[in-house]
Amino acid sequence: MMSKRITFQSVFITVYSAILLSLMILPRYQYNGIYVEIALLSMPFLLIYTLFRKSVLQKTWQIFVMLILMVMFRFAWNTFLDFNAAINLSLTLYLYLIPYFIFEALQSRNNRTETIAVICVAVLILGLIGFNTLRAFSVEPTVARLLAQGSNDDEYLHYLRHSNIGGYGFSYAIGMLTPYTAMRITRAKGKKKIIPCIVLAILFVYIYYSQYTILLLLSFFFTLFVFILKSRNRFWKITLSIALVLLLLSMRGIFSYLASYLPLKTLAMHFEDLYNLVSGQGSESSRSELYKSAFVLFLHHPIFGANLKDAGEAYIINRSHSTFFGILASGGIVGAGLYYGILYTVIRNIKRVLGNIRDIQPVFWMFFILGILNPAVLFEITTVVFMLIPLLELLYIRRGDHDELRRQTPLGD
Repeated sequence: MMSKRITFQSVFITVYSAILLSLMILPRYQYNGIYVEIALLSMPFLLIYTLFRKSVLQKTWQIFVMLILMVMFRFAWNTFLDFNAAINLSLTLYLYLIPYFIFEALQSRNNRTETIAVICVAVLILGLIGFNTLRAFSVEPTVARLLAQGSNDDEYLHYLRHSNIGGYGFSYAIGMLTPYTAMRITRAKGKKKIIPCIVLAILFVYIYYSQYTILLLLSFFFTLFVFILKSRNRFWKITLSIALVLLLLSMRGIFSYLASYLPLKTLAMHFEDLYNLVSGQGSESSRSELYKSAFVLFLHHPIFGANLKDAGEAYIINRSHSTFFGILASGGIVGAGLYYGILYTVIRNIKRVLGNIRDIQPVFWMFFILGILNPAVLFEITTVVFMLIPLLELLYIRRGDHDELRRQTPLGD
């Protein structure tokens, strides 16, 4: 059973987590580029609740070793003895892992009150951005896509970010919640299904208006997959499985219909592009060419990756539009191995804490597939995937009336 005591340390860890999450997630702070400041601010938290706690350090030391090795390889090869550049390139990956370290700190303290407080902080921050963004859609339907440009010089974009309106990272973080919410629907019974059903509907309303085509497709198919996987009714399982197969076989016609009748012009245009692609007419999107350029660069530097001091090679990597291809080109086999080794260790450690991650595995699968198609390692996304969802599962599993769930799969199975 988790403790429910409220202590000074409980307040401290909640406030500390809230500050870190706000600086990383809220657009008005996120695009100020204060990465070094956030890293320094996070160090005391890391020392107190991770490095100085033996139970946590035993699981996380491999992550720190791989981060250090990544800096060393960047220094020795990719930046050719430019230590500042090597640190800067690896610093963002450390920052993306801060939500995971918050999860580890909270699970080791085993305090229900602290866990709920941090979950509420994360939900309030995401809810604020979501509310602002949904309101902005009525003025500018493509606002979420506009913010994906990443420019800090445009006055209008600066105004939108200062107003805490979400863009690419926030939109895909919302998408990561859809398979998990679907799983919560399958768990609930009777009237308890109403709330997760409402939440799932709200999530899809936002995803639709964000006009990110890949996000809509991934969220829809992974949600349907969860309903098929977790359905206890054999009839519904078979029916949904047949529906999924029919949908996959009818994708060409579905894309054509959506391209013709969707009222959101940008979304319709992207479905038209997908229709042309599956029809063999080619695609106006340059995404496949960007993947190809990054992969060719990887073939030229397969072991340690490209020369990141070279403007041309750095341009190809920055424009790769894919976490997977970008890491492969920039770090080669060694860099990609370290990067995915870190992510594997994070997920393995979450599994050790929860005992069973079968119910949230679709979230991790969606995360890795997204990483092939688009950039996936962003503050909002890692907050949802490696902190918020695991913390929600932690609360569920450590409740006294869920001993049966813990017995289903032995620890470390």
